[in-house]
Amino acid sequence: MGKTDLNSTKVLAHVQHFVNPAGERLFADWFEHVGELLKREARGLLSIRRIASVAGGACCNVLVEFDSLENMKHWAASQAHADMLAKLTPYAQRSYESNLFQIMRQFSAESAD
Repeated sequence: MGKTDLNSTKVLAHVQHFVNPAGERLFADWFEHVGELLKREARGLLSIRRIASVAGGACCNVLVEFDSLENMKHWAASQAHADMLAKLTPYAQRSYESNLFQIMRQFSAESAD
């Protein structure tokens, strides 16, 4: 299998925010603000989702999908991204963690991608 150019394929970031109970209460409103901000300012944004582990857990999870690694990096380096993260800093129990994934193949119930 050949190497894929990450600037021409979709990428997904799973971001975990480890916040205290006050941060957990704030997170829903914060996420709504972030979603609107991303829709306005993040080029190549495909989706943003708030997810939760079925087993529970002490972190707030976000999935963000971009059309390319280049566009995801552009967003991550932006002042808007830094400002957004700063709003959670007072509630952070530790630094957030993120993992990047390349979307290799996708099937959905709505279409045969």
